[in-house]
Amino acid sequence: MLAATAAADDFASTSATATDSYSGTLISSLPTGRWVLSTAGQWLPEQLLATPASLPNSLQGQSLSFGYTNKELWLWFELAQQPEQVLFLQLGSSFLDQVDLFYLDSQGQLVQQQSGDHIPFFQRPVLSRSLVLRLKDVEQERIVAYLLRVTTGSAMTLRPQLQSPGDLLVQEKNSTLLYGILFGLSLLAAVLALISWGWTRQSAFLTAAAYSLVFAWFHFTINGFDQQYLYPQLPALSDRMIGVSAFLFAALLLQLVRQFTPIRQFFPRLDQAMLWLLCAHLAGALASLVGAYPLLAPWLMLSGLLQMAVILAVMLPLIKHDKPVPLLFFAMLLPGWLALILQVIRNLGGLPYNFWTSHLWALSTMLQVVFLMLVLLVVLNREQQRLRQQLEENSALQRFYQLMAHELRTPLAVISSALTNLQWQTSTVPEAKPRIERARMAVARLNNLVDNALAEDRLHLLEQGLQLEPVVLVDWLAELQSLCLLTDKHQLVIPSLAPDATVWFDKQWLTLAVLNLLDNAVKYSPTGGTIELEITLSSEHWTLAVHDQGSGVATADIPQLFQRGFRARPHRAISGLGLGLHLVAMVVQTHGGKVWYQSKTLGSSFCLQLPVRPTA
Repeated sequence: MLAATAAADDFASTSATATDSYSGTLISSLPTGRWVLSTAGQWLPEQLLATPASLPNSLQGQSLSFGYTNKELWLWFELAQQPEQVLFLQLGSSFLDQVDLFYLDSQGQLVQQQSGDHIPFFQRPVLSRSLVLRLKDVEQERIVAYLLRVTTGSAMTLRPQLQSPGDLLVQEKNSTLLYGILFGLSLLAAVLALISWGWTRQSAFLTAAAYSLVFAWFHFTINGFDQQYLYPQLPALSDRMIGVSAFLFAALLLQLVRQFTPIRQFFPRLDQAMLWLLCAHLAGALASLVGAYPLLAPWLMLSGLLQMAVILAVMLPLIKHDKPVPLLFFAMLLPGWLALILQVIRNLGGLPYNFWTSHLWALSTMLQVVFLMLVLLVVLNREQQRLRQQLEENSALQRFYQLMAHELRTPLAVISSALTNLQWQTSTVPEAKPRIERARMAVARLNNLVDNALAEDRLHLLEQGLQLEPVVLVDWLAELQSLCLLTDKHQLVIPSLAPDATVWFDKQWLTLAVLNLLDNAVKYSPTGGTIELEITLSSEHWTLAVHDQGSGVATADIPQLFQRGFRARPHRAISGLGLGLHLVAMVVQTHGGKVWYQSKTLGSSFCLQLPVRPTA
């Protein structure tokens, strides 16, 4: 077997001696090419070199394509070579498992060169990502016969071409430059998607980033860069990585369409089918990881072709409802789909290996990255407009709260004063007492709503820092008890604590937060009952819980309890703005603590956990 030849020697030292007039000649232009597709072991190279007429088929075109086959291809040709003319045989395809070149040396001995993507990179006769073999050097003008044997588990398709060292070097540089641009665009799209995710926290942008990276990884593996730079001594790993990246690429494309277009809204059944196909692609990626990709490759190509056709068909009606994004997806996928059709037909043996069936798909993928970036920019602009609109709505709502609160302050103070006077003047009339008490509770609730509205307006002050101070819990609980407005049906139970139990917090804000919880406990337990305050202390944290015997909260409403403006469904008939629990959560989180809700058989429990001492 011929020893491996360094690529630098082939490309540099031999290019100086190459014939200047030579610029590449296709083997198909030679009248003496012959080939046969046979079962493994049917022929010996010595036999075919001695009797090439045994090969029944003449080489009629510039390429050979037989689809997926387990047979081996024998190709015989002869060339009239000149002395000091260095020639390389390039096969076009980069994913043929093993290629053997046979010829006779000057002593009549059989010489064999071996290449292919299952041959370790540094054992190949020419160090190139594409499959390249170096032809025999001759000392005088003569005709040399060559025999090529090709075996592969992937598509048997090749385009044999003679190259001079200079031509080959230029072609390698151009190919590397082309894919370098593709990888750069993909990385740029991934960075743009990650920045968008960091700003919006929408998972769709993470999908776009993953799609861009897997897109680059797929082209990195299928074009042999992985074997050249990552694992040159593990060629079998390349097949697995091609399979994993191809299946992940198909899965992420489905998820990208599902997240960025309204397909779920208008075609829910199709969305479910796409989800199942996505899961099948993920299973295919796992199967490829253990070596099943050669068996799955035909299915992947056909399913990918059908998948893209369905997506393109669905984008057309979606354009009417959401024009920019579906239109960009249609423009993004259409060139790649057409190029993929040509490639699939070629891999199945229906078309020859040429520019349209090989390189067109690579060029169309560059357009995909460009259109993907346009999709990201359009969606990002929409999100910016939505956030601006939401900010304006919040600002208008905040102004309304301020106006309402300030306008209500004065009349509520007058009503409260009048009720106090009335209560004093009618102290001898027992039947008036409960009515005055109900009126006083109603005024207190209105005052609480006003306090919450003004507190919502001042929440931004929390970001400027808390006024932390040591607070004796026994004294603070007594203050809470005096501020809490209870009805005759309710009883507040305060825990017994050590007289010197002291913790640090902002007394003004936390008092307002706990009074909100106590007021809710009264409001949402109209039949009365016991309201219990429970406090537990540890070395690092202290926990305050408010237990009531009210109506509780539906399980479906629990995740949204602390959102601004949310009100649980059964309680929407009761007065309130949905600000209290949001305020509680903001205060507790600013203290570095956490708040949560616990369901009970009877009633509810709201728990606050805060640090005992100020955190650094």
